[in-house]
Amino acid sequence: MACSSNWVAHVDVYVDPDCSTSKQVDSRNAISKLLLDKTITIQQLVGYPVAVSRPCSQDVLVAGKYLTSNDNAIRARGLLLLAELLEDLANTPMEDTAIHSLASFFSNRLQDWHSLRPALIGSIALARRPKRVGAVQPEDAETLGRSIIEQLDVQALSQKDRMLSLELYESLLTLHVSSMEPLGPELVLGIIAAIEEEKDPRCILVAFRLVEKLASIFPEPDGPFGENAEDIFDIVSRYFPISFNTPQDPRGITREDLSSALLKVFTATPLFAPFCFPVLLEKLSSTLKRAKLDALNYIGHCALSYDPEALSEHAGDIWTGLKSEIFRQEDGVSDQKDSLILEEAFSCFARCIEASQKVRTNEDDITGDFMKLVLEDDCVVGFLRRVKNELDQEIDPGDGIKTYALTTDAQLQAVGRLLGAAARASCTSCYIVTKTFLSSLLPSVEVVSPKSSDHQSSESVAAKGHSISLEAGLSLTGLEAVIFVLEGARHLANVLADSSNPSSSEFALKYWLDPVILAAPVLIDTFSRVVASGVVTTVLKLGGSYVDPPLTSSNISQSFDMYAECSALASYPATLSPLSEDQLETVLTFLTSTFLDQTKGSELKDQALGAILAASNLEEKCTDLHRQEFLSSREKEKVSVLNVVLPKLLDAVQEACSPEPLDFHLRALAALSASRESVREKVLKVLGQLVPSKLGQTLALADGSFEFAKAVMIFRCLSGQIIPFCEIGSVGQLAACDVVMDIWRSIGSLPQSTVYIAPDILLPLMEVIRVTVQRCPERLQKEILTMSLSVLQGGYSPEQNTKLSGVRSLSAKHMEGKEWLVALVGSVIVGLLPSVLFEERESVLRLLVSTSVANLDPVITDTAAQAAASMLNKWNEKKSESEEAGSFPLKEAITIAVDEGWMPIIKQVRRDGTGDMPNSFCAEDAEKSAARSIYALALAGKGLAMRGHSRIADIAGAMLRVLESLGKPVAYSGTTDSFEMKDQSDKLTESAVGRAAVESFGLIVNEHASFLSKSQNAVIRPLYKQRFFTSILSPLIEAVRLDSNQSSRIWFYRSFACLLSGTPLGAVLTEGKRVFPLILEGLSTLCTYPEDSEYVLQLLLSLSSFLVDESNGRSFAAEYVQSMVNRLVPVSQYKSSMMIRESALQCLAAIVGLSFTRVFPVKSQVMKAITIALDDKKRLVRKEAVRCREVWSAITST
Repeated sequence: MACSSNWVAHVDVYVDPDCSTSKQVDSRNAISKLLLDKTITIQQLVGYPVAVSRPCSQDVLVAGKYLTSNDNAIRARGLLLLAELLEDLANTPMEDTAIHSLASFFSNRLQDWHSLRPALIGSIALARRPKRVGAVQPEDAETLGRSIIEQLDVQALSQKDRMLSLELYESLLTLHVSSMEPLGPELVLGIIAAIEEEKDPRCILVAFRLVEKLASIFPEPDGPFGENAEDIFDIVSRYFPISFNTPQDPRGITREDLSSALLKVFTATPLFAPFCFPVLLEKLSSTLKRAKLDALNYIGHCALSYDPEALSEHAGDIWTGLKSEIFRQEDGVSDQKDSLILEEAFSCFARCIEASQKVRTNEDDITGDFMKLVLEDDCVVGFLRRVKNELDQEIDPGDGIKTYALTTDAQLQAVGRLLGAAARASCTSCYIVTKTFLSSLLPSVEVVSPKSSDHQSSESVAAKGHSISLEAGLSLTGLEAVIFVLEGARHLANVLADSSNPSSSEFALKYWLDPVILAAPVLIDTFSRVVASGVVTTVLKLGGSYVDPPLTSSNISQSFDMYAECSALASYPATLSPLSEDQLETVLTFLTSTFLDQTKGSELKDQALGAILAASNLEEKCTDLHRQEFLSSREKEKVSVLNVVLPKLLDAVQEACSPEPLDFHLRALAALSASRESVREKVLKVLGQLVPSKLGQTLALADGSFEFAKAVMIFRCLSGQIIPFCEIGSVGQLAACDVVMDIWRSIGSLPQSTVYIAPDILLPLMEVIRVTVQRCPERLQKEILTMSLSVLQGGYSPEQNTKLSGVRSLSAKHMEGKEWLVALVGSVIVGLLPSVLFEERESVLRLLVSTSVANLDPVITDTAAQAAASMLNKWNEKKSESEEAGSFPLKEAITIAVDEGWMPIIKQVRRDGTGDMPNSFCAEDAEKSAARSIYALALAGKGLAMRGHSRIADIAGAMLRVLESLGKPVAYSGTTDSFEMKDQSDKLTESAVGRAAVESFGLIVNEHASFLSKSQNAVIRPLYKQRFFTSILSPLIEAVRLDSNQSSRIWFYRSFACLLSGTPLGAVLTEGKRVFPLILEGLSTLCTYPEDSEYVLQLLLSLSSFLVDESNGRSFAAEYVQSMVNRLVPVSQYKSSMMIRESALQCLAAIVGLSFTRVFPVKSQVMKAITIALDDKKRLVRKEAVRCREVWSAITST
């Protein structure tokens, strides 16, 4: 009993109403832990302070001091403690006797309204216990159910107690069904009374679930639920449609949750059918669009859930309501919700058809009652007569058919969409629609010879090659209906092909597509002839209304996507295609010829390509399992987009003679390659052979030639739209590597006289190499690198395809005039893995460094600098096969690149008046060389910072010294030719060297996809940006403090803005105490220079980050309210940038959220600035000024 006093004290604390809530929670948790650790038992707890040996029931009913206290509050607290502990012990084994005693105890306590809530919590905890740890016995569960029915008037309780009562009902109905069934009528009536007139969304959700469970427990029509079905439905139907529109309910309940739960209630039992459909049809006629949407959704789902007999009783009314709604919406769709209603109406229509065909009275009757109504409806019969041009003929009044007044094209289209929706509803309905309507619609689309008045078959006309025209009375409505029907059948085929067991429907696989198969020849012939005839000269989406140019036949009143038919036919899944090999090839060939035809408009070509893409995507989706199960022979696989379309498209690319068709053909190749690895492989092989074979000729051509432009376009397509989609290790990736190898072989075969490549083609060529190498495995990277170095050294033999011995040394002197080759090798080096080692790393690095500062095209110098920085970042201390161990460590590499390569050039042009310039340098050349050196040094610093090397500190220090020298007077002197930098040279230095130095820090912390990134296999140490920012911040602040020259300090502020642009926000906020004053100083200085708008904007963005950060940022900002306003007011009138003015006003508005005592004194100053901004010439600035005025006007002295 050593621990007895401990848990007894915890009980006393929890029950004591004078103790704080936190202490009570701690005491409860302590008792729960003792119970879980089995230090005490539940019998000891409820029996306290009576001896534990007393039976548990006596402990509970008699001995519990707090459980039986006369004080209502104490008794409720004691019972709540017991209930909450039972929740904690939900998965802890308990004896059956204890559970029985507790169940009896809580059943009795349900009549004690002072402790009702704890009694409900405890009852729920007992009812939910799983059997494996000891559950409530059936008789105890029945006792709990009877107690809640007899003792509680649920609707008279508070919301929390109502919720608990309903949850207790739900627990008993879910886990103790056998115990609840004997209660029968009492249970049903009790739940009816409990849920009637409920208004709380949380309780309503539980109430819906209770009704659903009652329907499953008592499904008989003469059972307790069936006898009260009308009353129950009357209760739940009052909530339809759900009008719960709170946008952000704090309880996490949405309108969709309630509507979905109510739908489950409506569909829970066919006993609701006599009452459900009349209510839903009444709501369908409502003027509320939300009610229409819900009614259509509910009708469709209820039709599927109820028996077909129940649907038959209301089929006529449902069809009338649907038809009316569809025609009303088709006549005029005014907004998005109208479109949703129309789509939902078609979905409901399809569900009703599917539901009516679930049960057939005999094998011959497969139509179903609902489908019969559709087939016999006046509008459908009138539609068929309209498209067959029979409406103008005299109709015999005795034929028993009334002509439905289809007065608009939209109504005609609605019938076509109805037929399409019926085709996609089920295999049976698809068979009926295609069999009934294709035979009726196709004869109305005849193509005839103008030389003969007699109608001829399409086959005979095709054979004779006559010109074609359309019959005088033809409307495109018939063809459009055929489109809808075919697309509906295709949708159904895709569903079957995607199902886990596509062979489950014997009827579907045997003959449901037979009508489409039989009609396929006529369909193909008709579609191709109508397009070729020139009658339809515009291609539009289904239901579109744009016509440009006008149709050539005045009797055609609408236009549509003619290629939709070809797409529908060609894009059936291969497992269920209605086309034979020859037919599929005909369709694909027709589509290919269309989008390759240069005389066709772009809309036609795009639509034809879209049809081919649809067919290609379906081919890719067809799995090997489906092919083995459904294809009768392997011959079917020979006809595909890959074998029919792709060769023609590749031939068109090779034969292209102008940029416009070539651009379209390349876009088509990219679109086909995007989702198919097999297409990518073939495209890469063909293009890889096409370009390298003519590379020598292309490089020698002038920039304006088409062959030159063709090579550029192909390289851009490969690097941007095809190679990036190749998966690592795939055949497509291997093909891309072969392309690069072929390129290097072609370059190695160039004559030695080739000394120049235009940047226009060099850049896309390098991008192809870069994108390919970065994704290659190590083995292939080594092969490409070896080949490139061999070409670079001049030791490649095209005949032997090997590297020759005795190659020349890699040096700038030997590579003079061939620097473009260095750039190409650099594009290989940038994407290498760190584990790839190669020979002569030292000479390659020296060559890259010297090239990076040469007076060459920026494409070459920048690539060389990126490659050198990449080498330093990925430098591996291991030796290559030909190197001695430790012969060339990273330290020496850094010395070569930084200390001997770039740093001396920067020192020569530092504006301290002490540097000497080489005789051959002019001022402009010196400036350019210095700018390139700064750029390269910054890249090297980024590479070293990413791998965590300490030399980044030296590089950052050099950059700071360059910034210090800017703005100071300077004189350059040479040994023989001396000169002084005049005003013009000063401007050059400040525009090139200065900008390079300013952007150096931003270059280090910003991401760059093409170099030193994860995609380029760079070595990246976590948090390198944060470490660099922290290390450079102190020297930067100190340099600003010590520099009293305004013209030189401005460079520090610009560099600081670039540094902030790439530094993670968390690091900036952490250093807020030092960063924030520097931001304000920078704003004050830079806002007077129009050319510094990008830096001002970055400082404003950083400032706004402080103002919106509630953890640390706002606390720093609160100390500088007056200073912020003094800076932001002039910035809000910054003339050079609208975005800056808008951002400044946003910052002023955010200041309002700071301390009132600091904000209120500056109100008048801010309001004056806002008044000026209200007259700004830009609307967005004026809008932000209005918002800013509103928040500042809300500040009052009271």
